[in-house]
Amino acid sequence: MAKLTKLGWDRAFKKEGKIFVKPHRDMARIAKFFKKEGIRKILDLGCGSGRHLVYLAKRGFDAYGIDIARHGIKIARDWLKKERLKANLEIGDIYKKLPYKDNFFDAIIGIKTLHHEKIENIRKLIKEVKRILKPGGLIFITGHRKPPKKKIPKEKLYGIKYIAPRTYATLAGPEKGMPHYIFNEKILKKEFKGFEISDLWIDDKGDYCLLGKLKKQSSIMIKTIVIDLGGVYFENGTKIALPKIYKLVNVPKEKVDEIFCGYPHKEGWLYRRGKISKKKFWKAAVKKLKINKKMVSKLQEIWNSSYKPIKGVKEIVAKLRKNYKVIAFSGTTKERTEYQNKKYGLLKDFDDFVLSFEVGFTKREIEFYKILLKRLGKMKCKPEECILIDDTKMVLGIAKSFGLKTILFKNPKQLKSDLWKLGVKI
Repeated sequence: MAKLTKLGWDRAFKKEGKIFVKPHRDMARIAKFFKKEGIRKILDLGCGSGRHLVYLAKRGFDAYGIDIARHGIKIARDWLKKERLKANLEIGDIYKKLPYKDNFFDAIIGIKTLHHEKIENIRKLIKEVKRILKPGGLIFITGHRKPPKKKIPKEKLYGIKYIAPRTYATLAGPEKGMPHYIFNEKILKKEFKGFEISDLWIDDKGDYCLLGKLKKQSSIMIKTIVIDLGGVYFENGTKIALPKIYKLVNVPKEKVDEIFCGYPHKEGWLYRRGKISKKKFWKAAVKKLKINKKMVSKLQEIWNSSYKPIKGVKEIVAKLRKNYKVIAFSGTTKERTEYQNKKYGLLKDFDDFVLSFEVGFTKREIEFYKILLKRLGKMKCKPEECILIDDTKMVLGIAKSFGLKTILFKNPKQLKSDLWKLGVKI
């Protein structure tokens, strides 16, 4: 569908030139409101041949535009040059990930563009709008609506075919093959529930117009950050070490996993829960892996040294500790913790620790989180005032069930962005 839309708009701009010249009838009022609100940086979604870019740039706004049609962008660029104006233009599909940073724009407009897709893709666009818009940022968008029966819409001249619920494509004319989603007031309010809608009206063309402000994050103050060690603060060492260990021992991989992974009731699980000693664990490893005792020190080094710090996270934790309590929690062993402290000074990097070998439970067990909540209680921190960061969805699911806010860790840059969205100062 995207390819068809692109070809359709390219054909239209190539044939017709400036398809739209005059700005939206309400744009003067909107621009005046934007000025009053201190708006500077504005994105025009589906900017076409540039009618609103020219209008906004003339009034001193820092204008950005994106459109799928190459010919449309070329016309817009030439028009701006003729008017001796500047704007930042991109060729791109607005229904895919937008090429802008998080919280980048003060305002976003979308005139006669939002409805040119099925609802699932429109929702993706709205999600992207929220991502690139600053908290409290403004939107002005229009949405296609079913015209009253007394009017004969142009679609009837060309014929239409419904391709999805509330979505049709025209069979001929300049918009041949292009999808049109039909909004109503209830749907608009539902899809834009993340915005405070300050005005909703029908313009002179019969389209819905929506003026809104992106809601700011919850005012609940965050007091504590809980960070997983393996996979967030450190690399996932076991995952890195296993392929190396597989090559050193002559037993099935399943036997190796039973020793080094956290399978319930196996040696790795018992060791992480502090139920067996270091001596007993490695004795079991020698027997199960059928290795010489002299190899133990090599396996220890491979396993522990694979937990290397993830670049950038230590610095994030240090900054967080200036304003929040930061707790490390992990399904780990005493041996590994001692290694990490000796090599990296781990125990100095956090305010508190909830570690499986000390509490007797792993992160897969509900009791582990109950102990964490008790620790938070001693800090006078409610679950909703805490953010838990982990690299596994299973852990985050359990944490959410206890009322904690969560972040799925991917990389330090993403972590900083997600913390910022939750109102955390770094």
